[in-house]
Amino acid sequence: MIMIKRLLSIVLIGLALISSAPCFAEIASGTSGTCKWSIDDKGVLTIEPTKGNEGKLANWLSEERVPWYKHREAIKKAVFKKTIVAPTCIYMFCECSKLESVDMANLNTDECTSMRSMFNNCNSLGNIDVSKFNTSKVTNMRYMFFDCSSVKTLDLRNFDTSNVTDMDGMFGYCSTLTTLNVSSFNTSKVTN
Repeated sequence: MIMIKRLLSIVLIGLALISSAPCFAEIASGTSGTCKWSIDDKGVLTIEPTKGNEGKLANWLSEERVPWYKHREAIKKAVFKKTIVAPTCIYMFCECSKLESVDMANLNTDECTSMRSMFNNCNSLGNIDVSKFNTSKVTNMRYMFFDCSSVKTLDLRNFDTSNVTDMDGMFGYCSTLTTLNVSSFNTSKVTN
């Protein structure tokens, strides 16, 4: 009898430990280049290498080709795990209207040529830290922060805009933006 009680106690403790651990169901997943991505039922988009410590995203050209675009309304947070190289950032979070935070510490933009509409209509995003972005090869920043209506401060002083030709609507409809640092901007090649 004592043995059964002990065994039952161990089973109950084990069940309690299992039930208290967070368990998130995956609602969408796929691959892009040498990266895998998934969205859990808490709205977290995770992008990580399929193997090793570095992955490279595919070079998409429009919002229809961004692999998680059709699930954009489910995304509340985005995280890049390990090192993720982005040959383009075009439409990356476009129309992710419920997106509240993005951890871009592991996003490598050294090869990136376009950031067009990267955060377009991310109107729940209150803070965007792009301080580690390498923008030296970027030629297009059109609508990059368009309708980021919750962003109050943007510090872009580390941006190298020497090759940018298009900045049309870059800050359009950023209705709450009160502080904008563009002190390092070189607009010598900008035509739009």
